[in-house]
Amino acid sequence: MIPLIASTIGVCILEFKLKLPWYIKILLPFTYYLFYQYTIVARSYCLIFPALCYLAMLYPKRREKPIAYGLGLLFLAGISLHMSLLSGFLFLLYLGEYVTSRWKDEKSLKSLFKEKKVCVMLFILAIFYCLIIVTLIPKEGIPTFFTNNKVTKLEKAIQVVGESLVSSSESNQILNLFSTIWMISITGILLIRARKDRKIIIVFFPVFLFLTFFYCNQWHIGILTELIFFIWYILYQDRDPEKVQKFEKRFLQLSIIAILSIQVIWNCQSLIGDIKNIYSQGQNMAIYLQEKVEENKVIYGVDYSVTAILPYFETNIFANYPDPEKSFYHWGSNSGRKEKDSEIYAADADIYVFSEVYYSNRKEIIGKLEEKGYQIKRLSSSTYFKNKPYELSGYIFLEKKEN
Repeated sequence: MIPLIASTIGVCILEFKLKLPWYIKILLPFTYYLFYQYTIVARSYCLIFPALCYLAMLYPKRREKPIAYGLGLLFLAGISLHMSLLSGFLFLLYLGEYVTSRWKDEKSLKSLFKEKKVCVMLFILAIFYCLIIVTLIPKEGIPTFFTNNKVTKLEKAIQVVGESLVSSSESNQILNLFSTIWMISITGILLIRARKDRKIIIVFFPVFLFLTFFYCNQWHIGILTELIFFIWYILYQDRDPEKVQKFEKRFLQLSIIAILSIQVIWNCQSLIGDIKNIYSQGQNMAIYLQEKVEENKVIYGVDYSVTAILPYFETNIFANYPDPEKSFYHWGSNSGRKEKDSEIYAADADIYVFSEVYYSNRKEIIGKLEEKGYQIKRLSSSTYFKNKPYELSGYIFLEKKEN
């Protein structure tokens, strides 16, 4: 419900407050990232769309309404690291504009503190950004993530842009390259025809570089999609309509319709897949195990994703759990616990529960347990990404055959 409320707020701002062509207002709310991934799959990224719509609405009046604009930046910065970067650079742009304007008018340092509302807003934001930086300093033992090093940075950059617009796979190199050239062409035309807000393009690079050089997976691509449309909107509003050539206008119109239509198709495919296939088997697995728990069967859980079963029980049900009073625990190498095949085999549990997503890493031990006399069953489920299943979220469990 929370993502649904957030997305609805964003759509209301889009439909009633932003000046956009009718085809964008019709298509954009039903695109893949806005409608499906960040509303139905439910991540904090659902807050990005309403935040960006709010900032886009206030952007032309940012000097007249510094407090309202500052609150938008504050909210945006708290969503995710990507949005902290975006908010920070929007803040720096605002700061630069303000200092330049004050100095141009009065040429004195004292004049910089003349607009009290602006100064208060800038001070609060500066403190908040400092707190974010302190928070980001990693503590000992906290895992860090980096992007795939199997491809060059140029290849990764093209993949990120490609998937954010019209490509459904990082392996589709030709389509990714075409999408990148397409994005540059649209942005270039808008930049040429913009009058004074061309510098907005600067905010693209910190988020883009973070996704290219640091860490990016399928759940982060939509962040760049929303950012690109935010930048396009600012440039579109700032352009001089009289200078836009007929060819340019038609190119922009057809390009945006094509990109949005592709993403609407992804949305429909994901919705159909989601309706036909259950999102998670955690509840069904818990229902099956309930009787086994009451019979005091020894149940052994393997790998992190089996923790999705535990919320359906008052206490931990897995025999290999370090603290039986706690219902949640992070399995995995970073937590210091990773079941070895030898430990799993020696446990001689009544039931083994494996995460389907890690099946390829556990084939050998699962085969050995079958040879030992365990009967294998599978409850499959998945999350959809665009036009195909992406993240398996089911379970494989092995149970001792009754003599």
